[in-house]
Amino acid sequence: MISAAALFWCMCRLLGSKRPFFDIGVSLLASSLIQLAFGGLLGLSLPALFGGSL
Repeated sequence: MISAAALFWCMCRLLGSKRPFFDIGVSLLASSLIQLAFGGLLGLSLPALFGGSL
């Protein structure tokens, strides 16, 4: 989840965003929602932050 947030943040910066702290929040939110969607709604297991599950 942290690596996905870092990837989203890097993409925001590469696309020219000028608000780095806002981008961090949006990136963490997006990666969390994707983790919950795949894990909870679809039943697919993605790697968790510390090897555990949600």
